[in-house]
Amino acid sequence: MPLVDIKVPNIGDFENVPVVEIQVKPGDEVKADDPLITLESDKAAMDVPAPVHGKVAEILVAIGDKVSEGSTIIKLDTAGDGQAAAPAANGKGQAKPEVPAKAERTAEKTKPAAAREEAQDAGSIPPPGDFGSVYASPSVRRIARDLDVDLTKVKGTGDKGRITKDDVKAHIARSSQPATAPGAVGQTTGIPEIPVQDFSKYGPVETKPMSRLKRLTGPNLHRAWLNVPHVTNADEADITDLEAYRKELDAAAKDKGYRVTLVAFL
Repeated sequence: MPLVDIKVPNIGDFENVPVVEIQVKPGDEVKADDPLITLESDKAAMDVPAPVHGKVAEILVAIGDKVSEGSTIIKLDTAGDGQAAAPAANGKGQAKPEVPAKAERTAEKTKPAAAREEAQDAGSIPPPGDFGSVYASPSVRRIARDLDVDLTKVKGTGDKGRITKDDVKAHIARSSQPATAPGAVGQTTGIPEIPVQDFSKYGPVETKPMSRLKRLTGPNLHRAWLNVPHVTNADEADITDLEAYRKELDAAAKDKGYRVTLVAFL
């Protein structure tokens, strides 16, 4: 089993930089450039990416440990990967520092084309907020932007009040709870609140956060359903003569290999 030592690459003049987040666990499959750990100096936070594809065999650091350039952080199993592991061993690659001021621009450049088109189609959707003053890693900031979460309103439970991914998920769960008690009457629609259903009695339930676009368009669609009249209109017409004429045409058309239906008259 070929194990490759993943070392801290060139991070500039910084030394003894603390590890503030570990983004993988033993057994995880990672691809080249996937973030492994997050370091934070006095000036910037940076993700240390995987230089090659492989499986995490062992994690050699913990949150709070201090590392410098060349420190071994992870052992990666590269079995079946034909790429050379030399850059990983000598630690000469470059880390990807992401200072808060540049976080939005970096994320925008790395978005897939489909995501960029979706953002353009949104039109009136407000731009994501600036989280430059919050204490969170680049990966957490990226998740917050994708899910339209204001990190300034999230309470961090990590080291020194750092906001983690679990904090973001917990904030979303709290925000999705109904604002009024079950059975209460709504203040704007006059429609009684729908009782909360326990769907877990029917089987396993998995809760996933909605995308930013769905979170913004969902309330508008719901508002339209409640306030815009949805009408079905039905008219009656006597088509006795029309149907007789259609049958005449259809009888003549059978000999030519086609049929005449009412659709032709609509």
